[in-house]
Order: sequence, then structure tokens, then C-alpha cells
Amino acid sequence: MIEKFKFFIYGHIDSILVSIVYIFIYLYSITHIPELVIPPHGTDPFCFDIITDIISKQGIMLKLFPTYFFSPLDAYFLLIIKYFANNVVYFFRLVIFIQMCFFLISAIYLRKTLEILFPGFIARLGFYLLCVYPPIIFQSMTPVKDIIALSSLILSIYNIIAFNTDGKIGRIVITGFFLSIAMNMRSTLFFLIPTFVIFIYQRKNLKHILIFLISSMIFILPFSLRNLIVGKEFCLLSSVAGIHLYIGNHSNALGVYTFVRGVRPSTFGHYFDTKRVAESELRKKLTDSAVNKYWKDKAWDYISKNPISALKLYIKKLIFVSNVEEISNNYGLDYFRSNYLPFKLMNYPFSFGILFVLGILGFRFSKIKYKWFFASNFLIIFFLSAIIFVTSRYRLPLVIFLMIGTCGFIKSVIKKEIILSAKHLFPALILTMITYYPVFKIKNKFYQNSEKKHFYSAGIYAKYKIMDRMEFNRYYTRLKKDYLRKFKAENLM
Repeated sequence: MIEKFKFFIYGHIDSILVSIVYIFIYLYSITHIPELVIPPHGTDPFCFDIITDIISKQGIMLKLFPTYFFSPLDAYFLLIIKYFANNVVYFFRLVIFIQMCFFLISAIYLRKTLEILFPGFIARLGFYLLCVYPPIIFQSMTPVKDIIALSSLILSIYNIIAFNTDGKIGRIVITGFFLSIAMNMRSTLFFLIPTFVIFIYQRKNLKHILIFLISSMIFILPFSLRNLIVGKEFCLLSSVAGIHLYIGNHSNALGVYTFVRGVRPSTFGHYFDTKRVAESELRKKLTDSAVNKYWKDKAWDYISKNPISALKLYIKKLIFVSNVEEISNNYGLDYFRSNYLPFKLMNYPFSFGILFVLGILGFRFSKIKYKWFFASNFLIIFFLSAIIFVTSRYRLPLVIFLMIGTCGFIKSVIKKEIILSAKHLFPALILTMITYYPVFKIKNKFYQNSEKKHFYSAGIYAKYKIMDRMEFNRYYTRLKKDYLRKFKAENLM
């Protein structure tokens, strides 16, 4: 029995060590970082907490809302978790724990993917590189949906690669299942479907493609059908793509999130305020789809009338996507690194810049199995990430493909498949200049916003520690209702 236990420990030592580190960071985060368990006003976790309350009162069909204005799968996922947590702090502690566990499972499957591509030491190295990558750890401890999207993408990649190895049809179903989750959480991933289809078609079996396409719609079509039934409008998932496009494409756009006159910067602002502004401008009542079209048209009007300025802005956003800086949204990694012990220990120089340079060199010069598949997916997400506005959590899926490219480059250098020379150093220098160029003049503003969020949450968390739990629940519910009334007079909760 002892020998079996020792064998198990030895065979899973890497996963065990990483899990211990994550558990330590998790325990610290949920007890010492108030903004994680009491999300500040306007952040996605705060708004989605309110949305789950609305669903609980109005019913899962949400008949008061013609279309979804949020990621529906995330909201229903959180609603299920809320049934097991009787106050807001327990709720977000549980959310973070579940997504952290989901990520750790996906990291193991990324290692399995790397073992197919690069047997031996490189797969183990890639596993550790993923797990100690600071933005990944940071996102694992913040109750925002992106780590779920990232983990689902990893699991879909593993299964499609494994399918090409063993040919099991079940792999295609699982690939589509997890890609469907990822697409629901992050809409840019819709555009990976063609590369997945081409990859599956290599076996020249149209049945496989049909199975994949059906399974990839598991978490898409039911929500589209709901929009059609309730709102009598065809809307694939959410009806706020227009305002996001406009925020990143207008005459005063900066490439990052900027305020739009009359639109408060939150999930509810993007729905209620955009509708109010559009109806005021056009002087008539609008459907959700018409509001969405209004903001899209304004963005495309700017692009068509100012093609040179729009192109310069797009190139600027591409540089932002490539840059080593972590652009904050909801929570700021730089603030966490400056103020919280586990994150202070993450000030090692392993950054997006390292992955960007080595990953692209790997795609360019290394022999990587299925290179076209990984490089194509990277390029699709890279160029799409700059269409709206740039924030580091939106570019998170790039990390997976860059990690594979990085592992390929390291393998090629170690095995002397690449003899470093000027042909490698010159592109490396260009890539380094792009990613490490100091582009952010408003970095201090990101930090100050994070600081304000901390003080807001810290004040409420202090009340949580001294108040009776039932009393605190009533107090926090009033805060949410007061916030919601600023957008909608009727009591939606």
C-alpha cells in the first residue's frame, strides 16, 4: 500500500507541487484581498452577481430582457454556484476555487498535448511555464470568466490533437463541447472554427466535421433560440457587440477602454445606457438588435470616413496586444504585484514579452507537429484582438499558442535543430522592440483605478467581519439594488 502511494506521488509530483502553490495563493487571496470576495461596483463579477439575482427572481428565460446583454453561460454557471453559497463572500470564494481547479485540470491536459508534440522534458517544462505564468495565476484568482474560457480552449485543443492520434469520434464531441464553452465566454474564438474544421477534414471524413459542428453549438444555439423566443430577434448570444466595437473605433479612441459620453462603464451601462443614448439620438424606440446596429454603424462610419486614422489606430492596438504590459480591466495585476505577498513573489521576468518573442520564433524556425494549426489559430486571435479595444485578459488565449511555439523553439535549440545565427537574432530583436516598447502613458491611471476599487471593497469587507451574516446579506442586497436602480427604476431583483 505504501509502495503504491509512493508510486502515485512520484507519478504526479509536478501536479501536486503546482496544486500546493495554487492552494496557498488561493487561501491568501480569499482572506487578504477584499476586492476578490467583495467585487467593486461596475466590475463584471459585481454585475454578474446582480444578474444571478435577477434570474432567480424573474426566471431563467428572463422575459423582461429581449436579448442577452451578458455572457449567458457564465451567468447560469454562477447561478448554480450561488445555490451552494449563502452569502456573497462564500459565493465568490467558491467561484474562484472551482475555476482554479478547472484550470489546474486543463493545465494537466496541456501537458498531455505537449507530450504528443514534444515527448520528454519539454512537455514537463511547458506545464510549469504555464502554471507559473503570472497573468495566468492572477486570472485564476479573480472571479472573471476568462480563465474558464482559457481552460476550455486548452481541453478542446488537447482532444482535437488526440483525435488525430487515436481517431476516436468521442474526441470530436468533447472538442466541440469545450470549444462551445470557450466561444460562449469569449466570442472571438468563434473564428477558430474553420481551422478546427480543416484539421478534422485531414481524415477526409465529412461525418467527423458534422459531428464537430453540432457539438460546437451545444452552448450557442440554445441561447440563440431563447433570444428568438423571448425577444423575437435573431441574436446569436449577446446584443452588446456594437458598443464594444464603438469604444475601440471612434475619433477619441485610445486603443484601451475609454468612456463613451452617457454610457456608464459596466455591463448594465453597456445595455441600458447605450439604448437610452441611441433612442435619444434617433428619437424613437429601438429593439436590442437595432441598438446594437446603431453602435456598429457609428464605428464603421468612423472607419470608412477616416481610413488612415482608423488604420493607425488598429496598428496601435496591435502593438498593445503585443506589448509586455498587462492592461488592466476589472482588476490590475500591477496593483496586486505591488500590494499582496504571493503576487509580489511573481515579479520574475517571465512575461508576455518572453512568450511573444520565443513563441513566434518557434513558429517561424522550429519543427512543430501541426505547426500550421497552432500558428493559424494564433494569428486569427491576434488580429481579432485589436478590432475592439485591448485589455490583457482578452489576449489570454494567445498564451496557449505562444506557449506551444516557445516549447518548440526551446526544443529545437536544445536538440541543436536550430543553430542560432543572425537570421534568428534579427527577427528576435525586432520582436523584442515591439513587445518591450514603452507605449503606456496612462499606466498610473490603471493603478489608481485598482487602488480605488481596493478601498471600496475593503470598507465593505470590514463591515462583513463585524456584522451578523443575515444582517450583512440584507445590507449587501440593498447595495446591489441601489446600484441597479441607477439604470432601471423598476425593482428587477
